[in-house]
Amino acid sequence: MTKRKINWDQNLWQLLTRSEKILVRMIIISLVLLVAAQSLLTSDPLRFYLSWSERLEGQPFQEWSQPSARVLDTESPLFAHLTIELQDFSSLAKAKLFINGKEVADFRNKKITVKVSSNDVVSVDGSFYHRPLTFRITESSSNIAAPVLYQQIETNRSLESFPQVQFK
Repeated sequence: MTKRKINWDQNLWQLLTRSEKILVRMIIISLVLLVAAQSLLTSDPLRFYLSWSERLEGQPFQEWSQPSARVLDTESPLFAHLTIELQDFSSLAKAKLFINGKEVADFRNKKITVKVSSNDVVSVDGSFYHRPLTFRITESSSNIAAPVLYQQIETNRSLESFPQVQFK
């Protein structure tokens, strides 16, 4: 072999050896840092400040649990509100409320208040439960003509809808 070929092989071998040492050191340092960070999370006071989700423990995060179930404080010609109450049960988390086919809430609480607009279709999905479930409109804005106050629907392992929302 030529002298040039031997030098190139030696330079490559030295480069690979140095790169391997750096890579092994980076892996070891990363593992040590990972173990240190995990051990810090075992302390309750530190975990509270280091983990964002720890601060939310025990309380529902409103934007995730019911993204569209927000009530307007004032009456509007564009929006109104309906309160739908689950009858005979205090909570059924798998019973879902849909507006225009989009899930907006579930019945973890007995009552759900949602904003609606004209021509919205409000539906309740009770298909998870193997028993009849009754849902009733217990409150509504004064500008809603349909569905009427105290109207009920019953689901029996099905998706049922209230009449289409109509404004006066």
